[in-house]
Amino acid sequence: MKKTTLLLFILFLFNASYSQNKETTRLLESIEGKWKQDEKKYITYQEIVEIPNISKDILFSRAENYFAYTYKDANSVIQVNNKESGTLIGKGIFPDVYSKGGLILTIVSVKHILKIECKENKVRVTLSLTDYDIKIVSTQGTEHSSNAIYKYYPIDKKGMAKNNYGQAFYYSHKTAIQTIDEIVKSLKGDSLENNNDDW
Repeated sequence: MKKTTLLLFILFLFNASYSQNKETTRLLESIEGKWKQDEKKYITYQEIVEIPNISKDILFSRAENYFAYTYKDANSVIQVNNKESGTLIGKGIFPDVYSKGGLILTIVSVKHILKIECKENKVRVTLSLTDYDIKIVSTQGTEHSSNAIYKYYPIDKKGMAKNNYGQAFYYSHKTAIQTIDEIVKSLKGDSLENNNDDW
């Protein structure tokens, strides 16, 4: 009897680790074809935006302002700030994009690289999701790990914890899209610098 109970428990754990539920399937299907992997296996999003009658210098200044307001914690760093080429590159982290509670709490944050390139009347925004920063809290303590996103489900179809990492991927994707929208809005002038100075 004990062997049968143990075997059923092991099968349950195996199934929980390697299967996905309907909600995870629905979420992943809703973003299918809306993301791509680049040559470094990063999940990369890119948008080119025409912004008429705005010079390269003004666009670059707006991009600098975006970085200044957004990339100001210890996990963020600007790697390239080249006004001549109109290029800004920074690394940052989207904190706590996904969490799952229970006996074991899993919190997933996402490391990313943001590149903004400015030309006359035009910008190109490239956002690459690179790694999961994973925090697991249990009765045994807290563990941290950081691994490339492509090592997890749904990029790795054989990856464990399909529900956790399938949903983490979905919410990472949504965060990336929202971030690009915010950047474009800022570069178009809909930001703090565009507020009325008559106050």
